[in-house]
Amino acid sequence: MKLLQFLIIIIFILFPFGELLRFDLGNSIAIRLLDFAVITTAIVYLTLLVFKKMPFHYEKIRKFLPFPFILILSFAFNMFWLTPTEFMASIFYLIRWIAYAQLVFIVISFDSQFKNIIKKFLVVDGLIILLFGFIQYFFYPSLKSLFYLGWDEHMYRMFSTFFDPNYAGAFFVLYLLFIAGEFFATKSTDKRKRAVLLGIIMITLLAVFLTFSRSALLMLLVGVIIFLIMHNKKKLIFLLLGSIVAFSLIISPWFYVENINLFRETSGAARIDNYNLSFRIIFDHPLLGVGFNTLRYVREEYVTNQNWTNAPSHADAGVDNSFLFVAVTTGLLGLVAYVSLWYFILKRAFTKRRAVIVSSVIGLFVSSLFVNSLFFPPLMLWLWIIIALLW
Repeated sequence: MKLLQFLIIIIFILFPFGELLRFDLGNSIAIRLLDFAVITTAIVYLTLLVFKKMPFHYEKIRKFLPFPFILILSFAFNMFWLTPTEFMASIFYLIRWIAYAQLVFIVISFDSQFKNIIKKFLVVDGLIILLFGFIQYFFYPSLKSLFYLGWDEHMYRMFSTFFDPNYAGAFFVLYLLFIAGEFFATKSTDKRKRAVLLGIIMITLLAVFLTFSRSALLMLLVGVIIFLIMHNKKKLIFLLLGSIVAFSLIISPWFYVENINLFRETSGAARIDNYNLSFRIIFDHPLLGVGFNTLRYVREEYVTNQNWTNAPSHADAGVDNSFLFVAVTTGLLGLVAYVSLWYFILKRAFTKRRAVIVSSVIGLFVSSLFVNSLFFPPLMLWLWIIIALLW
């Protein structure tokens, strides 16, 4: 148990650095130090389970098993057409998802004292990512210099260490909901702590706005409304709506700049093309999909030459919708298993009145309709740990 606690602390130390500690190994294989730490932690956990040194949460694990089973089955069914390099790249993403999901059972096994330590790490890590975000926004407002490495420029937008304003915005909303949960859980007599938490909420809200991410704004709207309704604070919804409208009016004179125009059409058209491609692949591979995650190698068969480019990109292995991504890579069987997993989590969270879990999960669902946020490793890590802490 001490070893697992040590590894979890290492994970939290690495977490705020995001894509700064990402290493491209070539042949479409990239790994973050965070991934390596999580996979190592998962291996240690499985080893301890085998030797019966850790509790086996049978009822919870049983609910989680169908989807990873379909992941493995889909990959096994499709792996024979992969080259050795493609096989290694694809199986890494499969292993990574399973490793991140195991964080739920690892954190559940800790005592309340260490869970409180984890909460403190979550607060500090979020503040560090916010700090990086504001430093980046004012001193490094574009990734144009890294375009040759596959990053979009995201000019005049906050992307922090995630190098993507949509993912950064989704994280800031998750962080805001977590801090809001801590705020409402703090006694009214502890005015100093509540003031600090309220200050963090306001700074985080500003960070969400500065991403200029429409998916993050929708996630903010849906997630916070659900959170406030579950806490019976419905009047605050008007304050949220007012702040979003005020922000939109303040920045409207700068809408001529494409990157910060909330009504920009270019990205929307690209998403529609991405969805159409996904539906074509699903139609051709309806049962088990093309294999998790072999999409980057299948895509070349569907994209016409005039639209295809050999320029590096970090988006060519995914779909701009997490549920379509599941259907494409694991088929309708995988989609049913994946939806069932989240239904189990949400049903239990609703029953236990866990507002942070419910609002975070449903909010991220909204984000995942526009970007593949449910499979972005830092967001996966945050969500699984929140679920485990508040289970």
